[in-house]
Amino acid sequence: MIVEDFALEPGHHMRGHGHACLHVCLLRGGSFAERLPDGSWRECEAGSIRVSPAHTLHELVVSPEGARGQIVELTERLAAGLSRHPNGSVFAGAESVGAAWTRLAHPRSPFEAEAASLELVARAITRSSGAAPPAWLEDLRIEHGRSIGDHVRAQRVARGELLLRMTDQPITEIAADLGFVDQAHFTRAFRARYGSPPARYRRAQRS
Repeated sequence: MIVEDFALEPGHHMRGHGHACLHVCLLRGGSFAERLPDGSWRECEAGSIRVSPAHTLHELVVSPEGARGQIVELTERLAAGLSRHPNGSVFAGAESVGAAWTRLAHPRSPFEAEAASLELVARAITRSSGAAPPAWLEDLRIEHGRSIGDHVRAQRVARGELLLRMTDQPITEIAADLGFVDQAHFTRAFRARYGSPPARYRRAQRS
């Protein structure tokens, strides 16, 4: 597995490039638009990923704010561990691919990096399959009056509130453990739910 950081200049137009291996683009800042096979364009924003098969050519136009992140190339050995492979570029938000997004930023071992990359790719491909959700899932949405994504985010934020009250774990670590892109992402979600940022909330609970 190869992991490389990248930074693209604002407005850069990249035509017809590809990669020798199945690869993942983790966009951690800025954005770019990619031309799809049907001629339309797909925006890839900060906090999202793109998974592409080997030798897939891409045409990209970088936003005025530039784009930065990481490219992860999976060796044939690793890619062979996937039960399904994408036919074309697959896009997904960081929340859809779980904590694997965070673990790839600072893996504790090469094994964890490989496991996280496989999990991330598998989740992204599954999410893009377009399969209809099972009936019990639709019933659950109706019963709770919100989407599964909203429900999962609410559960993660609630877990964060408990950790803030009951532990001295740094907020950056809490955000990472809960699968948020970064501390700022966790802070926005937490403030929307509890009315104040995590640090202030923790101080108020302990005063």
